[in-house]
This record gives sequence, C-alpha cells and structure tokens, in this order.
Amino acid sequence: MQAVQRIFHLREYNGSISFVPAPGFEAHGEPSEQKGEFMGKDICNPSHDESSKIQKCGYQGPRDDSENLNWRKINGPFVSVWLHNVPWGAENTKAAPDAKFSDGYLDLIIIRSCPKCALLSLMTELNNGNHVKSPHVLYLKVSSWY
Repeated sequence: MQAVQRIFHLREYNGSISFVPAPGFEAHGEPSEQKGEFMGKDICNPSHDESSKIQKCGYQGPRDDSENLNWRKINGPFVSVWLHNVPWGAENTKAAPDAKFSDGYLDLIIIRSCPKCALLSLMTELNNGNHVKSPHVLYLKVSSWY
C-alpha cells in the first residue's frame, strides 16, 4: 500500500550522473565536460606517520587515470537511481538482473519520469527483473561513476 501512495505522490529528483560506460554502453548519455572532477582525487592523503587516518578513510578503490577515461553524463529528473554489483536488491527484488559480482562493473539502473500507471506496472515486475525491459528504465554497466 505504501508503494501505491508513493507513486501517486511521486517525487522526482533533479541532478546529473556522470559515469564511465562499460564496453557496449558507450552510446548512452552525452560526453561529460567535467572529466574526473571528483574521481581520482585523494580524499584523505595521509602522510606515512598518520596511519590512523587510513583506517578512518578506508579503501578508496583502484587508482586510475580518471582524466583520460570516456566520461558520459545523464541529466535528470530521475524517479529512481540504483547502483548494484549483485542482481538482488532485496529478497524479492531483482533490481539488476544482469549483474555479476565479479565482472568488474557496476549496474546502474535509472528510472526516468513516466506515467504513474506505467510506474506501477514497473514495480510489479521488480521481483523477476522484467522492469528493465520498460522504455522508462535505463540499464547500464559502468566502471566508474559520480
């Protein structure tokens, strides 16, 4: 019942998502002018004697040359944005049906503005992953994003 109420009082979120597409997904979005704006910058940059800062910051991921990657951008508004590296978002929600834990990519699922009836239909398909077949859903594999 809560899902139906949220659909009828739908929120849309403005913003943009920048990403590096996996092979085969390069045509999505538009070229980003802000290549590597956030990616690749040291968040902590601790000196050698500040090992406690390393523990606070945690693993920052692999270092890559973010300036020379093929960054793309998609602008909102968005109804929903999910990022997965496994197929299941919950016990009964197969949010990213093509996700593989060890393929080296993240699965980015974007739901754009759509009629409320279409959105309700999408929600009923989450349990089997068929929501990604909707024209209102963009499903991408990405290697980096912000």
